[in-house]
Amino acid sequence: MVGWCSLIFWLSSRPDSGGAPSELPELMFRKLAHVVEYAVLAFLTARALANGGRPPRRVLWGAFVFCALFAVSDEIHQTFVPGRYGKVRDVALDVGGASLVLFSFGRQLSEVKNDR
Repeated sequence: MVGWCSLIFWLSSRPDSGGAPSELPELMFRKLAHVVEYAVLAFLTARALANGGRPPRRVLWGAFVFCALFAVSDEIHQTFVPGRYGKVRDVALDVGGASLVLFSFGRQLSEVKNDR
């Protein structure tokens, strides 16, 4: 999890190569990257919290809050990188990616609980 957070931080530390994305596919790739980065972060965070024997609801909320706060801090961090800007819509994409995985993870946790 720490490694994944470090990778996200490093990617956010790279100065923009200049200008807006020139083509729609590049823009879509960048936005999809936000969703995927935070989907993976949510999965790793939820697994780490679930290994501690916490109740499923606490695991899901803890992972969600962590991912949301990390997304906000990452966008703030980008305001200090030349050519980069913090964007609320990117936080929304990040939280959306995390939510998709956490919803699925929550269903899996409830199925495991019901099987017992």
